[in-house]
Amino acid sequence: MKSKYDVSICMPAHRTQLWQRLYETAQLSVGSYSWEMILVGPNEPPEFFADKKNFKFVKDFGTPTRCAQIATLLAEGEYMMWGSDDGFFVENAISDCLDM
Repeated sequence: MKSKYDVSICMPAHRTQLWQRLYETAQLSVGSYSWEMILVGPNEPPEFFADKKNFKFVKDFGTPTRCAQIATLLAEGEYMMWGSDDGFFVENAISDCLDM
């Protein structure tokens, strides 16, 4: 069965003020691969994400470990990776990994 995305980026998240930068750097890092970002946490996503078809959010008040596990249950990518909502992605880093 073919996966919907090449890679799913999953993470617990609560720092909404950093999510747009996180998403934008992920887009540069993934390159031409298809991808989705799945965030799980207590805070609603900013309006920036309203039209993003490759973005999923689940509101949950559990521990970060539980939030990460919920995100993996929703992943539709052939590959899955973790991330941190207070970080960013380096340009082409994810695509370079997938190329290997």
